[in-house]
Amino acid sequence: MFSTSDRRTWLKEASATLLAATLPIVAYAQDPPPNDCPDCGGLGFLPLKNRRPYFHVEGQAAPKAADAVPHRFCPKCRADRNHQELVDKQTERFKTALDAHKKWEKETNFQLTRVETRHIVVHAQMPLAECVKIGQGFENLAAHLQNLTGSMELTCTRPESYEQICLLGPEAYEHFRTVMEKLYTADERGPMWSIGRGLSAFDHTLIAFFQESLQTLKVRPPVHGVCFMGGRKQLSVATNYRAPRWLSEGFAEYSEFAALKMNLWRTIYNQNQGPKPGDWVSQVRQLAVANQLRPWVEQTGRQLEDWDVRDYLQSFGMVAFLLQSEPKKFLVYTRKLKAGVEAEKALEDAYEKSIGKLDTECVRWLAGGGK
Repeated sequence: MFSTSDRRTWLKEASATLLAATLPIVAYAQDPPPNDCPDCGGLGFLPLKNRRPYFHVEGQAAPKAADAVPHRFCPKCRADRNHQELVDKQTERFKTALDAHKKWEKETNFQLTRVETRHIVVHAQMPLAECVKIGQGFENLAAHLQNLTGSMELTCTRPESYEQICLLGPEAYEHFRTVMEKLYTADERGPMWSIGRGLSAFDHTLIAFFQESLQTLKVRPPVHGVCFMGGRKQLSVATNYRAPRWLSEGFAEYSEFAALKMNLWRTIYNQNQGPKPGDWVSQVRQLAVANQLRPWVEQTGRQLEDWDVRDYLQSFGMVAFLLQSEPKKFLVYTRKLKAGVEAEKALEDAYEKSIGKLDTECVRWLAGGGK
């Protein structure tokens, strides 16, 4: 949730900051796999067979390394690799897994609860029940994306490379900003930093952080923010931060829904009223049935600071259509964006249809309840 007085400047600077991000996401034990592998999309990994849920909340019994393995080697381009390598890597990771958590507790002087999944670590200043929801929610998201696509391409982050900070109340949030200012230079914090003061969430490339209060917890559990920003991170990594803004926002919204079956978050670029929190599926379907959605050629080019209720719902619906109707082509789309293909051309080439044709099919799909 973001609100600034100079949104056009902020959006331009945000884009520059995101494109400059260089977080290590996937580390290979040997040479990287071929980029053209049709099975794994060049990652060298595929989703686990008979995948079991995994998340660990600080205070629970120590996890087993084998349970934390996020993927399996691609049998097409990594047939020579042994699964034990992946178990050994987790065993090694566990030796230093708590270091970052201890650092944040020391720097903030906060008591934080560490929540780990196969793809994220959250340091949460929250009650235990909320921490469990965070772990389960992000696990739900990862399982959904992997089962839908049969790929790891939309879940490339790892707990050693992607963290979030979940804070309780505005005072804690403001204190965390002072900690960041002590730890990182102005250049490292980026040009958005000064504009972002007063926000309730900051999806920063160094570390995403946000706050909920005791009052907001009653209607908006923090797991929603974790899945919203964490989902957007997955798309950012998959496209090398080249996703157009409508797609990035729509994917974040879709991620929250996929994990939790309701939408409570949106990126606020202005004070226009947003969609009614909760059931966005019914809301966007009503727009489709009433033929009140914008043409895609218009929607994809709109400045986000001008967005209103319809824009949020439509971007959510567009991503749901593209991803759920033809998930393999959605992966092709993200690969083309990652390669630097212009956004509209990447979309049309991936789906082998004009943007107008996709528009028509999307309206029909949404009006029909996703069928």
